[in-house]
Amino acid sequence: IRGGGLFVLLTAGAAVFGVAQLVTDSLLLPEAYRDHFGIVFETFLGEDLRITSVFASAPRFAELLAFSSLYLIYYLLSAHRNRVASAMGLVVALILMYHTYSRSGYVLLSAGVVLLLILIAKRAPREVSRRAAWFVFGLTAAVFSLMVVLGPGWLSLDSSITDSTSLDARFGHWDDLLGEFGEMSTMQVLLGTGRSAHYSFLSPNYFVVDNLYLASFLYSGLLGLFALIVLLFNLGRDGLALAQRYPARWIPFLAFGGGLLFEGAFVDNHNTVFLVVFVALGMIGFDETIPKDRASCRSCDPSRASWSLSLARPSRPNHASPTKPK
Repeated sequence: IRGGGLFVLLTAGAAVFGVAQLVTDSLLLPEAYRDHFGIVFETFLGEDLRITSVFASAPRFAELLAFSSLYLIYYLLSAHRNRVASAMGLVVALILMYHTYSRSGYVLLSAGVVLLLILIAKRAPREVSRRAAWFVFGLTAAVFSLMVVLGPGWLSLDSSITDSTSLDARFGHWDDLLGEFGEMSTMQVLLGTGRSAHYSFLSPNYFVVDNLYLASFLYSGLLGLFALIVLLFNLGRDGLALAQRYPARWIPFLAFGGGLLFEGAFVDNHNTVFLVVFVALGMIGFDETIPKDRASCRSCDPSRASWSLSLARPSRPNHASPTKPK
């Protein structure tokens, strides 16, 4: 992927800085930076520091870690990848993910892993072992089941992970919003209010909705929510088609996008979702560097192609015998 080296470098730098925060038990950020960007809940409800790396919010760093982890898992299952480096990177990413204490990040990664393994099992290329994918799926399910059965009393967990204060607050906000729906005008139902929960940002009653779908309805109404669903549906359909041709690029990407939609039930992560949508649309639509006629392509190995893709079917080469000159 062209430009992928820069992204990997920046991601590795963010991970290294996150490890430094974990080891030193400090954000290692200047006070002016922390005041300007407003680090969200440095310790939340527990006493342990939430790792944020260079982000202003631990959940945003958790999203980057989940994105990277899904690709690392795919590479780990791939026969033609450096499995040792992938395994080491995955271990670091998971350790940092845990210490973000972002439960929405945990939901994102869990849903993404399930979707990734399902996509691999259904659309796996030859280079990926389906047996290994199902083994990882079973191992993940077993570990999760043990955590649920044994309970937090057996595990050494930060108190912020098991505390339900923020979740109870979300349920209370959603109940208040549902009660106000009857007071909305027809135009507000169709086009939205343009702001969260009917309150301006300066109002003392303002709060973050923390639900992607409810927030989309409030911001842009039923029409905006319907448009978002249609866009995501078509993007997923085209992405599944492209996953057959470019699995190493698209299967982890689709798993991450699907995980964001699960995470969206608990956070108002519309900015992240829209960013992923725009990136995916750019990957689908920008096709200048891949020839549509594969007969004129000297090397059509998808792994060596640039990041831009084309949905247009390549024209078939003409195999008819050339006419002999008289």
